[in-house]
Amino acid sequence: MKMSAIKIDSAKAEAGVRVRLADFDPRFEDAWVKVRAFGNKDDQRIIDKQNRLRRGTITNDAAAANMTERLREAILVDWGGFTDDNDKAVPYSREQADTWLADKDYALFRAGVVWAASEVSNGDAKDIEADSRD
Repeated sequence: MKMSAIKIDSAKAEAGVRVRLADFDPRFEDAWVKVRAFGNKDDQRIIDKQNRLRRGTITNDAAAANMTERLREAILVDWGGFTDDNDKAVPYSREQADTWLADKDYALFRAGVVWAASEVSNGDAKDIEADSRD
């Protein structure tokens, strides 16, 4: 096996990659997210902070809140293709990201962001931004 086959572009994973969410679930249609890999420098800083603050066993709610913080602050960078019920584009903002990431009714969005970040972490993400420049 050639080791180059499993080599990832760590600089790209740190900066973020635009990933089409329809590759995760077709209901996302043309929506995309720009995400950084899990374990990027900001993600690791948040994990370290959360570990310092943790006392004893962590509850499921606390674990979910910790993951929401990581996704909002260190993983999700941008998005496009999302609209409201009046077909008006919903621009990226941390406030809107927090709403969708924390709300159990938007669990598929959260799962899509986690999937996309995992794809970037593994070097398997198809960068649609790079594709549009070709």
